Order: sequence, then C-alpha cells, then structure tokens
Amino acid sequence: MIDTEKEIGDLKNTVMMLTTELIKQDYDPLSISAVLVQHALGLYKTILEPDDYEKIITKIYESRNQIKPFVAEEQTLQ
Repeated sequence: MIDTEKEIGDLKNTVMMLTTELIKQDYDPLSISAVLVQHALGLYKTILEPDDYEKIITKIYESRNQIKPFVAEEQTLQ
C-alpha cells in the first residue's frame, strides 16, 4: 500500500531541491514557475474527467490567497 503523505512529502522535497538548484543556475524563477504550472495543469487535464478538471481549477483559484511564498534559499530569489 502506498503511503500517500510520505509520497507527497518526498515529491515536494524533490521538486523543491530541483527548483532551488535551477534558481542557483540563474534560471528565471518566473520561467520555472510557468513550466511547473504548465506541467501540473497538463497532468490534471490528462488524468481527470472534464468536470473534475474544472473543479480542481476552481479549487486552485479559490485557494490562491492561502498559497505561501517559496522560502527555500530565499536569498537566491532576490
């Protein structure tokens, strides 16, 4: 049985490390963000039914004010 919380935590850490490394390599954080969002929305569109896709997009929009700033290696973002 898959431990979903552990899997999500592992994936979050992996993406955080990759993102931090890309920023250190002078990739534009805005470009990195655009690619990550594009991939995420593409995955949702691929695996979800149209109604469920619309629901998750709405949920993402509704939770936009709960999103926290990126904090790893904060000095590299400035």
